[in-house]
Amino acid sequence: MLLSKFIELLAVTLVMAATTFISSIAPIKFFTLSSRNLNYLTIFSMGILVGTALLIVLPEGIEVLNEGMYQLTSFTVGLPILVGFILMFTIDKFVAHKLHDKVLYSAGSTGTGGTATNTSSFGEERAQSVVESVLQSSITLGLLVHASVDGISLGSSFADKDSTLQFIIIIALIIHKIPTAFSLGTILSKEGMPDKLVLIHLGLFALSTPVSTWITFIIISVSSTQIQFLTGILLLFSSGTFLYVVYHVMNEFEDGLFEDGGEGGSSGGGGGDESTSVDMQTKKKNIFVVIVGLVIPLLLSLIKEE
Repeated sequence: MLLSKFIELLAVTLVMAATTFISSIAPIKFFTLSSRNLNYLTIFSMGILVGTALLIVLPEGIEVLNEGMYQLTSFTVGLPILVGFILMFTIDKFVAHKLHDKVLYSAGSTGTGGTATNTSSFGEERAQSVVESVLQSSITLGLLVHASVDGISLGSSFADKDSTLQFIIIIALIIHKIPTAFSLGTILSKEGMPDKLVLIHLGLFALSTPVSTWITFIIISVSSTQIQFLTGILLLFSSGTFLYVVYHVMNEFEDGLFEDGGEGGSSGGGGGDESTSVDMQTKKKNIFVVIVGLVIPLLLSLIKEE
């Protein structure tokens, strides 16, 4: 019985890691996009993140708490969300800004000394710069926290005897993980992060759920404890981190992407009304693309309910 669960979980986590990574690199590796189309893709991704936070991530934590037969109150639901949001806000405003002058640029200073000591210290510097880049990126850090908590949810469901619960959680994870991964790849690329670091961030995101799934599954299998209540609280906590990611992304891109962005207004030739018309047309298109992105998680949540 344990062996069959082991094989099943191995298959699920491998497929999840592969599909997440492929989904996240698809917009930056498989398509050649113009600046305008990259803007549209970024706006679409922003809509997906907002819709996912409101329609999938938040309800998921409440559902798990409810299934644990725990009495739900506004305090029980609201406190973990608030703590998650405050934690991400604090990290973004204090830790990330302290690292701002060091991150990314240290990875570019290679140095040409050839000794083993230099190679070792260079490797340590690279590892440190990756960690710092993750801490500085609110979207990566928030989604890593959320993905790790997803893994706890999946691992605890596999340690449970309820196969229906396993299936529901697997479907829920796949439904919101693929569009979230797609959004992460697009937004990191739009932020101007170096390609190598983008791939590292996406790789960490793809592995975070499988790794935390296995850790949770092993702990519960060995100790024979049930952590459904804790899982629900952690899911709500990760909802708070996810909401901060949404807030951060909207803050970062809203002003630049809901204006013309320079495509139609600077062609010279005294067409003030024409320029305004182009600006309004671009703005309307951008709003439409956001709404389409918002609707995608709604459709996916309906599929999950079926």
